[in-house]
Amino acid sequence: TNSRWGTSGKFLELFEKYTDTSFTKEDLFTESKEVQIHNFLLVDVDLMISSKLPLKQGFAMHISSNCETPEVIKKLPKLHYSEIAKTEHTVFTVAPLKSEEFDIYLNKGFYPEIEDIDNHISIGEGLILFNGKTMLKMISSAYNRRSKLVDNNPNVMHRVYELLDSAQFPKDGSDTFLEKYPAIPCPTDEQIEGIKEHIISKFPVDWKTPSDEQLTENSSAGRELRLRVAVMHYAMSLPIFHQKGALTCTSELLRDRYNAIQIVTQNYFKYEKKQWGEDILPRDLKVYERIHKMVMDAKDYANVRIKRGEGIKGCTGVQLFNKMVKDNLRNLMLKEYGVSIYKIVRVLVNDPKKKNE
Repeated sequence: TNSRWGTSGKFLELFEKYTDTSFTKEDLFTESKEVQIHNFLLVDVDLMISSKLPLKQGFAMHISSNCETPEVIKKLPKLHYSEIAKTEHTVFTVAPLKSEEFDIYLNKGFYPEIEDIDNHISIGEGLILFNGKTMLKMISSAYNRRSKLVDNNPNVMHRVYELLDSAQFPKDGSDTFLEKYPAIPCPTDEQIEGIKEHIISKFPVDWKTPSDEQLTENSSAGRELRLRVAVMHYAMSLPIFHQKGALTCTSELLRDRYNAIQIVTQNYFKYEKKQWGEDILPRDLKVYERIHKMVMDAKDYANVRIKRGEGIKGCTGVQLFNKMVKDNLRNLMLKEYGVSIYKIVRVLVNDPKKKNE
């Protein structure tokens, strides 16, 4: 009864919300020694993963029962799949698709009228087939790709941080980025702010597509561009009402990571000596230990660079060493795993207690 997905409402509460006064438990279950099961599909903004359904409101859809269908279920509205996006009903059943409609739904989903679709925009959906005993899920290749990109992660910002790893350049040179994330039109931060409509079939004409050369340039600019491309593919895999929110996450990530790097580099002596206080949660202690490890690695490499005779113009002695440590730390944090940076940002930048210090 307390189950939920991410920050969604509890499943039971959502079920009660959408079925409301349509029926009671007594209407659904009779006095019998046999186990009675009624399967409903709950659809809510916070529960959708990769469907492109233009959801007007959430609903509970009866799929099947392992016993005789109760009268209250038989009396529910029976909708064709094309009516789901427009209906005012919050609880209903669906009419079975005809065989000739399968391909249309798998390829066009809720937008059968759309003919011209840009590359890397997919609107195909999945089907649930049920013969009274066995339930089978059939999904289109488009829906399958979208699901893999979303990775069943309800936290959009967390997933964007995970995509940081895809933007990095492998040390062994086996770069497969363009295979996973082909060049795609990417909006600027200003263009993202101006998005007013969901992207269903066409990208805005003023969104520029980066070149393959730009996406294979091993530099900070190249990594940022790769991140934006990966996030764009991810945003196009989400339900349409989460697209803009996902795209805004990129600039937020870059800003928060920059702030975290500034905090660590400016206070690296504190993290070197583990001076981060005693009132630390166990999960946060691991984050501080990770920062400590990066500081020590940065110091070790600074010593290596000095022994090699490297220098920085205008810096000598202790000043040179400190500058090298900070440069090394910055590079380490720019290449740190996405989930690790997510945790560092959470502790150093987004923690309300830290903001008040």
